[in-house]
Amino acid sequence: MPDVPQNTGEILPAACEHAARVVAHLAALGDDLKSAAVRRETAEYGQGIERIEAAVDALNELMRSIDGSDAPEPGV
Repeated sequence: MPDVPQNTGEILPAACEHAARVVAHLAALGDDLKSAAVRRETAEYGQGIERIEAAVDALNELMRSIDGSDAPEPGV
Protein backbone atom coordinates (compact mmCIF):
# COMPACT_ATOMS: atom_id res chain seq x y z
CA MET A 1 0.00 0.00 0.00
CA PRO A 2 1.46 3.41 -0.92
CA ASP A 3 2.36 5.92 1.77
CA VAL A 4 -0.59 8.11 2.76
CA PRO A 5 0.18 11.81 2.19
CA GLN A 6 -0.04 13.90 5.36
CA ASN A 7 -0.80 17.37 3.96
CA THR A 8 -2.84 18.86 1.14
CA GLY A 9 0.30 19.73 -0.83
CA GLU A 10 0.99 16.01 -1.08
CA ILE A 11 -2.61 14.81 -1.40
CA LEU A 12 -3.52 16.46 -4.71
CA PRO A 13 -0.46 15.28 -6.69
CA ALA A 14 -0.82 11.77 -5.23
CA ALA A 15 -4.53 11.71 -6.11
CA CYS A 16 -3.79 12.88 -9.66
CA GLU A 17 -1.10 10.23 -10.04
CA HIS A 18 -3.47 7.54 -8.79
CA ALA A 19 -6.25 8.79 -11.09
CA ALA A 20 -3.86 8.65 -14.06
CA ARG A 21 -3.03 5.01 -13.25
CA VAL A 22 -6.74 4.16 -12.97
CA VAL A 23 -7.49 5.85 -16.32
CA ALA A 24 -4.61 3.99 -18.00
CA HIS A 25 -5.87 0.70 -16.55
CA LEU A 26 -9.43 1.39 -17.75
CA ALA A 27 -8.17 2.32 -21.22
CA ALA A 28 -6.24 -0.95 -21.43
CA LEU A 29 -9.30 -2.86 -20.25
CA GLY A 30 -11.41 -1.11 -22.91
CA ASP A 31 -8.89 -2.11 -25.59
CA ASP A 32 -8.97 -5.72 -24.36
CA LEU A 33 -12.78 -5.77 -24.46
CA LYS A 34 -12.82 -4.24 -27.94
CA SER A 35 -10.32 -6.86 -29.18
CA ALA A 36 -12.40 -9.66 -27.68
CA ALA A 37 -15.55 -8.31 -29.36
CA VAL A 38 -13.79 -8.15 -32.73
CA ARG A 39 -12.52 -11.73 -32.34
CA ARG A 40 -16.02 -12.92 -31.40
CA GLU A 41 -17.64 -11.10 -34.33
CA THR A 42 -15.01 -12.47 -36.73
CA ALA A 43 -15.66 -16.01 -35.50
CA GLU A 44 -19.42 -15.54 -35.83
CA TYR A 45 -18.95 -14.15 -39.36
CA GLY A 46 -16.86 -17.19 -40.31
CA GLN A 47 -19.49 -19.56 -38.92
CA GLY A 48 -22.18 -17.70 -40.86
CA ILE A 49 -20.22 -18.08 -44.10
CA GLU A 50 -19.79 -21.81 -43.42
CA ARG A 51 -23.55 -22.19 -42.89
CA ILE A 52 -24.28 -20.29 -46.12
CA GLU A 53 -21.82 -22.45 -48.06
CA ALA A 54 -23.42 -25.61 -46.63
CA ALA A 55 -26.88 -24.34 -47.61
CA VAL A 56 -25.71 -23.57 -51.16
CA ASP A 57 -24.17 -27.04 -51.43
CA ALA A 58 -27.44 -28.60 -50.20
CA LEU A 59 -29.47 -26.58 -52.72
CA ASN A 60 -27.11 -27.59 -55.54
CA GLU A 61 -27.46 -31.23 -54.52
CA LEU A 62 -31.25 -30.88 -54.48
CA MET A 63 -31.20 -29.32 -57.96
CA ARG A 64 -29.07 -32.18 -59.28
CA SER A 65 -31.45 -34.74 -57.78
CA ILE A 66 -34.47 -32.99 -59.34
CA ASP A 67 -33.30 -32.34 -62.88
CA GLY A 68 -29.96 -34.03 -63.41
CA SER A 69 -26.55 -32.35 -63.42
CA ASP A 70 -27.58 -28.79 -64.37
CA ALA A 71 -26.50 -27.30 -61.04
CA PRO A 72 -22.82 -26.56 -60.40
CA GLU A 73 -20.76 -28.92 -58.27
CA PRO A 74 -20.67 -28.24 -54.50
CA GLY A 75 -18.18 -25.54 -53.57
CA VAL A 76 -18.24 -23.97 -57.05
